[in-house]
Amino acid sequence: MQLINYLSFMSVAFPDNLKAFLQALNFANFAFLPGFAENSEEFEAPPEPFAAQNWSSGFITNSGNIITLWVVVLVGFLAVWLLKSLFPVFPWLRKLFRLFTYSIFLRCALETFLQLSLTISLQLRTPIPTQVTGYSSLLLTMLALIGLIFLHFTLISQVTLKSYELLESENHRERLGTLYEGLKVRNKLTRSFSLFQLGRKALFVLSLVHLSAFPLSQALVLVALNAVLTVFLAVFRPYNAKFTGNAFWSLSELLLTLVLGLISVLTLDLSFDQRNTLGWVAIGMLSGLISLHFSLLIYTQYQALKQLIAKVNSRYRPQSSARIESLMEAGRAYKVTPELRDVELEEVTTQPVALEQTFKEPEASSARPMFRRSVWELES
Repeated sequence: MQLINYLSFMSVAFPDNLKAFLQALNFANFAFLPGFAENSEEFEAPPEPFAAQNWSSGFITNSGNIITLWVVVLVGFLAVWLLKSLFPVFPWLRKLFRLFTYSIFLRCALETFLQLSLTISLQLRTPIPTQVTGYSSLLLTMLALIGLIFLHFTLISQVTLKSYELLESENHRERLGTLYEGLKVRNKLTRSFSLFQLGRKALFVLSLVHLSAFPLSQALVLVALNAVLTVFLAVFRPYNAKFTGNAFWSLSELLLTLVLGLISVLTLDLSFDQRNTLGWVAIGMLSGLISLHFSLLIYTQYQALKQLIAKVNSRYRPQSSARIESLMEAGRAYKVTPELRDVELEEVTTQPVALEQTFKEPEASSARPMFRRSVWELES
């Protein structure tokens, strides 16, 4: 979904309808947030598609939304830590602190990876800075680069190289489950799918920045990246969920691959009407892709809310009624198959058993003679 928001940076002469549609999607990247420094002359001019959207090669001038997001996350972390220290008796504060310590930071790193990679790539095109703005931008670039390297190291060391028994443990899932959420962990290839996605995003960014002078090559590289990921999803099926996981993401990547294929055709010498028609086709496919993602988002939130309501209701339901309900559910789940229905009950016959066969005289034994004598007295 994130890649759609960056298609406008491709070095392709888009028709007016598709160009307006792609630029409207930049709103989802919070592009309206300003950077923390003005464009400086010491920054090298970025490729033309970036310059047309008021981007520069300086990290600090392009990262207004990233820095804002990380500041919000850090302030939230400090607030939860302070509340946990002041009110240690509340267990939910400790749980929220653990959530901030691991899951939220990892989720934020994964969500900002694409734009961080893009701003880093643009900054590294700039010569050695000579002013304060350039030095601060370069420092932030190095910190962001270290963070991305650490994210890859964490994925390899804590997910790919760990045993699936450890990955399925509650403690490991609570700390690092964000990195392999919903993936099959028994196979090293499928559990590393997040690592493959980061690699695809990094190559996507490098193509946008360093192949800007070769529009057709740029488009074909992006088509190949998406095609490889689509085949991987179809063959290995890395997600546990059949429909909301493997089927959904396979269809999503296939649609995006087709859109990139249409964009690569736009690099050819076409008439105005042909380009306009291809633009509307691409808009229709992108609209379907966006609608698909919103439908999945609504469905997952509905399922989460449904589970939360069921959990709250189970706390206040009497034990007896809960037991009766479970038995009723088990009864409804039981189905009589045709094989069971056609089975004829065998006739049960009872044969008389002789009394002397039932009460046989015990063998002679020296042990417990009083008991043997009392039995014979009762029979007589």
